[in-house]
Amino acid sequence: MDRFVARTLRPPAELHGAQPTVVELFAGAGGMSLGLQQAGYAHVALVERTRHCVETLRRNGFKHVLHCDAHLVDYTLYRGADLVAGGPPCQPYSIGGVSHGAADPRDGWAVAVRAVREVQPRAFLFENVTGLMRTRFAGYIGGIVRELEDLGYKVRLCRANAADYGVPQRRRRVFFVGTRRGLRYHRPRKAPRVVTLREAIRDLGPPNGRNGHDAHTADARTYRGHVPSSLDAPCKCLTAGTKGNSGGAGLVILDDGTQRYLTIRELARVQSFPDTYVFCKVWYHAWNELGAACPPLLARRFAEGLPRPPPPSS
Repeated sequence: MDRFVARTLRPPAELHGAQPTVVELFAGAGGMSLGLQQAGYAHVALVERTRHCVETLRRNGFKHVLHCDAHLVDYTLYRGADLVAGGPPCQPYSIGGVSHGAADPRDGWAVAVRAVREVQPRAFLFENVTGLMRTRFAGYIGGIVRELEDLGYKVRLCRANAADYGVPQRRRRVFFVGTRRGLRYHRPRKAPRVVTLREAIRDLGPPNGRNGHDAHTADARTYRGHVPSSLDAPCKCLTAGTKGNSGGAGLVILDDGTQRYLTIRELARVQSFPDTYVFCKVWYHAWNELGAACPPLLARRFAEGLPRPPPPSS
């Protein structure tokens, strides 16, 4: 990792460009990154510690990617950026995880708050699992909200199901949205209808070995707690883990009653990534990149309502 470079970088020229700018922590494979880009933001830093995710970001054209732990970055270098964003690791709070919260060494909320303090952006946007909102974490999350409020921000906790915003997946998340006091945030409206898995993948056809549309050789079967997604509903929530998606989220039952695993390209469609986006060639890395990602469309929808800087004077 670029452990030393992270402390000696100079702010990029884009920090003073025409587009609103963003510093993103815990960028992963670029789901939120792509959504922010689609919403009109220019990245001045994307911080990610996992090598194959860094390679995926760079492979897909992102600049200013820092391969380092988010805790090592001096965020004062980016003071004046318009937005701080990211997805702090969800494992400490996921219902499917160990749920150790702040005691988990992967917890990233302290550095997220520090980034906001040092950058002093107009707004921030953080995404996480709804398990974070459980009663057992109320004191800790309440403390984070108070810290951010003390920095001069109005904080909103917005629960969202990605399927309500046009993503073909039932994925429940919470967004921490903050704006400087006096600035307004417009929460996005829900889509008029849900998009089914069938609609999302129909034109891909059967797996053909091209562009990540490769059939998986693992045995696809249903058992207790491992039930496939239906074609005529949004896909089950994709998850990341050492053995791939859990709970059958990576499975689909076809019209003839047979089952198979979704291909990487189909999973990308489920997450609202474009077909031009290229993931790691190692199957389980690509699977985890997708399972951990914020759907770009969902990130875009929540970013579009953030306050923008005034246009530059002529």
